[in-house]
Amino acid sequence: IAPVVERPLTVKDLAEADEVFITSSSIEVVPVTRAGRQRIGNGKVGEITRELQKLYRAYVSRALGLPVDELGE
Repeated sequence: IAPVVERPLTVKDLAEADEVFITSSSIEVVPVTRAGRQRIGNGKVGEITRELQKLYRAYVSRALGLPVDELGE
């Protein structure tokens, strides 16, 4: 796995990426599969993004003391 880097991105950067996601406390982890008409990676949600979604929800579940299935969507 490559190191994580935070920097401004161009559409070219996105097009060359294997996976892209955006994140914040209000939207959690959201996969990005297209940038305009340009497909990112294979155009599907990637394994790393899915794992981050799972880990984030587990963290919030523990922090709130609620089962994951009670967090809502």
